[in-house]
Amino acid sequence: MVNFVRIFRNNEYVVLPLQDFLNVNCAQLPEGWSGISNWINRIFEIKNEEDRDVLSREIQVEYFDIVKVRDAYTRLKNEYADFDEDILKYISFLFGTSYFLKIGNPTIDEWLNAVDINRPFKKRVDSDYGFSFVDALGYNFGQNAIRKKLLSTLHWISSQGGS
Repeated sequence: MVNFVRIFRNNEYVVLPLQDFLNVNCAQLPEGWSGISNWINRIFEIKNEEDRDVLSREIQVEYFDIVKVRDAYTRLKNEYADFDEDILKYISFLFGTSYFLKIGNPTIDEWLNAVDINRPFKKRVDSDYGFSFVDALGYNFGQNAIRKKLLSTLHWISSQGGS
């Protein structure tokens, strides 16, 4: 388990305890999370293709498969109960898109343990002492850090898409 991060501050790299980093950078919900979380909740209310298409256009997300989203949520809710529900719903949504294919199709465990979720096969030693979702779970404000990282997936699934 990672317990420190390396950040660039005052023209040099500094190593901070992970909890100190989270206290400063993740004490509040990340900007934009409430809106995207509300949008994700609406996905679970979709009744037909027209509803899905409307939601897809609203956030300029490429096509997503609502059946895959709902199936992933059921599975994740049972297997990863330590994560907050809004996080599980967001991850489930990603399963309904082409996101995981675009980043190399990691297993869910590989992805949850990756320091860089958008490049999950990057070696940990190459990731500047970062932290994974699994690492963050053990800390105060760790769920907010996870939310912040999840927002970085949006450009991968947008209609402009890509790394």
